[in-house]
Amino acid sequence: MANNKIYLGYAVVAVLWLLPLLLVIFSRKTRGKEKLAWSVLTAGGGAFVYLAYLILAPVSEGN
Repeated sequence: MANNKIYLGYAVVAVLWLLPLLLVIFSRKTRGKEKLAWSVLTAGGGAFVYLAYLILAPVSEGN
């Protein structure tokens, strides 16, 4: 029973880590290299970088 709680905890952490990444990947705010850069940053920084993405993206309007 204790192992199930551990696995549930890992699953919750994985979803919370992957959710911002998936939201950036499927967002229409950025394209091309800018989307790739935001995706890499979000994969490493998670929700904190996603908040910056919501505030700052798109960096260039001519994209």
